[in-house]
Amino acid sequence: MRRPPRHANLPEQRGNVGIQGDRHHVDRRIIQRSRAAEAGAPVPIARPSAPVGTLRSLEVTISSMNPKPRHIERALRERVEIVAYDPAWPGLFAEEVARLRAALPAELIGRIEHFGSTAVPGLAAKPIIDMLVEVRSMEDVAERIAPLLRALGYEFFWRAPGHGLPGMEYAWFIRRDAAGRRTHHIHFVEAGSSEWGRLRFRDYLRAHSEVARAYGALKQRIAAQYPDDRIAYAKAKTCFVREVMRAVRRDHIPW
Repeated sequence: MRRPPRHANLPEQRGNVGIQGDRHHVDRRIIQRSRAAEAGAPVPIARPSAPVGTLRSLEVTISSMNPKPRHIERALRERVEIVAYDPAWPGLFAEEVARLRAALPAELIGRIEHFGSTAVPGLAAKPIIDMLVEVRSMEDVAERIAPLLRALGYEFFWRAPGHGLPGMEYAWFIRRDAAGRRTHHIHFVEAGSSEWGRLRFRDYLRAHSEVARAYGALKQRIAAQYPDDRIAYAKAKTCFVREVMRAVRRDHIPW
């Protein structure tokens, strides 16, 4: 099979976060941090010394692309908006699953999951449906899936492997409505990718409603603080995400 073209190198931090303390201590720390932000304390932009792991911000990913095509510049400039949970979100996910399966050859895609904040009942979120789609290979995405979805108006983003290697490690698409608003982020990853670890974050919030409420309050505070800076918004959530992932790993929550 023909290899996808060599892409610009987009370095990313990798690794796992250590397990520290018991779950209840971690939960209290998460909630206390969020309440301080909700009370009006500025939320600093995290500059972690250790990598955050599978829950890397997509905004941070695309910010490292060089050069930046027009659709990337547009994505980075768009305003951060957090809204109350919408019970219609699961239905929008299901509709997009049907759309993708109708548009793409069945042999190219497998499991499809709803993740991110719109997948957690009751959680305030950006009104954008995040989806993980399993593929056999990134070559399939580059050579067969991307041309089909781009022809339907989806915007294509990718991340290259580290260490100057050729090819494409990770790919995602933005779908927009007729008014140009983002409606879906669709992420294509191979079956063995660490990106499936994002489901563990989703499942933890689903199982811990108080932590989910704290996360929603924190996101609203950060969005008010950085409404026009998607990079700062994403980075400011890093400490919270790290604390949750410590609890996830301690509880050995499966993928």
